[in-house]
Amino acid sequence: MIPIDKVLGNVFTFAPAGGGEYTIAVDMLTTWALGRVDVIGINIDPDQAEIFARENSVEPHRLARIGWRELNEPILLIEMGDGTHTLVDGSHRYVVAGRLGLKALPGRLIARPFWQAFRVSGMPTLGRKILQTMYSGID
Repeated sequence: MIPIDKVLGNVFTFAPAGGGEYTIAVDMLTTWALGRVDVIGINIDPDQAEIFARENSVEPHRLARIGWRELNEPILLIEMGDGTHTLVDGSHRYVVAGRLGLKALPGRLIARPFWQAFRVSGMPTLGRKILQTMYSGID
C-alpha cells in the first residue's frame, strides 16, 4: 500500500468547533491557488499566535528554523461557513511573526467552494483531542 503522504503530499486535518472533521490536501490546494488566488496581507494577532503555540502542536525546533525568507512565503487560510477562517498552512510562521511583533504576513484566503474540492474522504477519524496533540514528525 502506498502511504497517503506520497500520494497527496501534505494534508491538514482539523475538527471545527461545530463538529465534524475535515482533511484537506494542502499541497494540492496550494498548487491550485498559485496564479488563481491573490496574495493579501493577513493580520497577525500576537495573542492568537501564542494560542497556536500552546494548543496546535507547534514544534519549538521548527520555530527556530524560520527566517525572513520563510516569513515571505504566503500562509494559507480557508473560509469557514460561519465567517471565520482556519489556518491550514503556516502556523509556525504565524507564531514567529507574532513573537517578532510583525503586523501582517502574506497569505492566500481560499473561499469555501474552492477548498472543499480538496477535501480528502476515507481518512480515519482521529478525534478532536488527538488532533490537538499531534506533532508533524518533521525534524
